[in-house]
Amino acid sequence: MSQNGVEETEIHLRDYIEVLKRHVPLFFMLFIPVFSAAAVYTFIQSPVYESTLMLEVLTPQQMQVNGADNSITAHMSVETVFQKLTGKKLLNNVAKALQRLYGFIQGK
Repeated sequence: MSQNGVEETEIHLRDYIEVLKRHVPLFFMLFIPVFSAAAVYTFIQSPVYESTLMLEVLTPQQMQVNGADNSITAHMSVETVFQKLTGKKLLNNVAKALQRLYGFIQGK
C-alpha cells in the first residue's frame, strides 16, 4: 500500500500477453475476412498501367545553349512533339523492350 491508502498495482508484460491471448479468436475473425476480401479484389480487378510525362518546351535559343537535340528540333510545334512521343512506333518499341526485359507483356 502507498501512503494515501490506495494499493498500487504493477502491470507487467505478462499481463499484456494474457490479454492478447484472450483476443486471438477475435483477431482471426477480423483478419481472415478482410485479408480474403482484399485478395479476391486484387485478383478480380484488371491491372491498370499508367504513366505520366512532363514535357519541357524550350525555345530555339535554350535548345542551343542546353545542347538538346535527340531528333526533336526547335522548329517542331508542341503538337508534333506530342505526336512523336505518343506515336505507335515509339510505343511498340517500348513494349518490345519491356517484353525482352520482363517477358510477360503480350501485344494485341
